[in-house]
Amino acid sequence: MSEARKIKARNISADIRARLTDFELMSKYNISYETLQDILRQLVEGKAIRAAELEERSAYFDDPINRKLTRASYRAYLRVPIPIQESGTQANGFITDLSEHGFRTRGISAKKDDEKHFLIRAGSVSKIENFKVKAVCKWVDKGKSGDLEAGFAFLDLSNEKTSSVRGLIQDLDFGNRNLMRPKTQSTDD
Repeated sequence: MSEARKIKARNISADIRARLTDFELMSKYNISYETLQDILRQLVEGKAIRAAELEERSAYFDDPINRKLTRASYRAYLRVPIPIQESGTQANGFITDLSEHGFRTRGISAKKDDEKHFLIRAGSVSKIENFKVKAVCKWVDKGKSGDLEAGFAFLDLSNEKTSSVRGLIQDLDFGNRNLMRPKTQSTDD
């Protein structure tokens, strides 16, 4: 009998958020479709991912018309988390996904409806300069791993700051899974 392999929840969750298809996940982790479905169920039950994230992966939501049913704007899952600091405190965290309307943080303490001022340290991960924003907390969750996550909506985002957010999305986004990925070329000399 073969020994069961362990797949780390944070790794496969990151791949799901990076929009890898079922086929790509099965290939990467060398698992069957049935095993993948079991893992996805366990990730939702363990609160490593939200059920809505799985729904967004379905073929139904691949149609741009249907994607609009779930989100007001495109959400970018970031290749590199963006450091963020709550103004007036030493509280630091990271932005893990970003849209023109808001962002998800990891490591920032908040309560629903809290209004906070942040310094987004964009310059540490991109060519975009650091900038300050005001945002309101829309939800808070503590996942199985114990990491505190919160979702914030921007308040009064200027055109200049909207441009900075768009630049970060362009620089750090995993990309749209509906687009062809560029083929890597080997350099055999």
